[in-house]
Amino acid sequence: MGVVQRRDDGIVHFVCAAGAQLDETNTRELFSCYREVAGEGRLLVLSDIRGLRSSTSGSRALATTPEATQLHAAAAVIVGNGITRMMRNLFIGMNRPAYPTRLFTDLDSAVAWLHACSEPERSKAS
Repeated sequence: MGVVQRRDDGIVHFVCAAGAQLDETNTRELFSCYREVAGEGRLLVLSDIRGLRSSTSGSRALATTPEATQLHAAAAVIVGNGITRMMRNLFIGMNRPAYPTRLFTDLDSAVAWLHACSEPERSKAS
């Protein structure tokens, strides 16, 4: 499926394996991996899906569940070619998550946006 790690800045980073196919089962496993590496609370998630081959409707629907909403503070998705971009645009249009979600073509822009999303949370904690 890919690699999940927690970056030094707290962002949970998922890099999809080349040719991966996401279905409902391995998407649930992915959510569990997020918790394993980052613990409790709502997470800033960076997903690099440039290697993704396909995802099922069940996998995409999971992103709109209360479970996913409790897991994600925001999600930045790195897409590459036209196919992954089209898949993610379709996902965002048809399965609108309740948390901020945005597409990017480069890592730096995605990380900067996630940090900006976390600013209101930091202000509340002060």
